Amino acid sequence: MAIYSRIWLGWWCLLPVAVIVVFLWLNTRVFAPVQTDRRWETQAILGEKLWLDRRSVPIPNHHRRATRWIVAGSSLSVIPLAIGLFQLDPWATAFGVAGVFFGQIWFLDRLAWLYSEQTVCQG
Repeated sequence: MAIYSRIWLGWWCLLPVAVIVVFLWLNTRVFAPVQTDRRWETQAILGEKLWLDRRSVPIPNHHRRATRWIVAGSSLSVIPLAIGLFQLDPWATAFGVAGVFFGQIWFLDRLAWLYSEQTVCQG
């Protein structure tokens, strides 16, 4: 919203952007480490660690292919998002935000599936 409302806020639009950046930095440092891996969110985060380590620890090809398609599709949503923000078009902006958001959720779900599958195979 800060970038979208830059016409009305002027340079003050950078203040909410800075608040978001600080929150994202603090978010991983403020909360205690998780105690269990039963929650979907925790499995997604642990799956992300597996995904990032995929060069040294192989992951199944069906996850590798699916995540590439999900990321590619979600990345395409940046185009209408950028157009909407530049032209102040609420429909293009909303379409782009929805595509990025749902693509990210789908990607996280795939990572949770990867973690679940890898831990069942290992133990």
